[in-house]
Amino acid sequence: MVIQFKLKLILTTYLKNVMEEHGWTRNHNLQEIFSEMKSLKQVSIEGKRKKLVTTPTKRQREIIELYQVTV
Repeated sequence: MVIQFKLKLILTTYLKNVMEEHGWTRNHNLQEIFSEMKSLKQVSIEGKRKKLVTTPTKRQREIIELYQVTV
């Protein structure tokens, strides 16, 4: 439990810091970002090279770009 708490604290701090650096904390909060990203899905099938990814919304693309995530 202690390790989980520390990991959550580290990740939350990192996510909030990135938001602050880019000025997102003025108009958004972390819970909104989690809610928005919840519907984005990625599926990989064993034996297939290509991953199936739901089409991200404009908002999801902005969040992906903010955190420099490769989908």
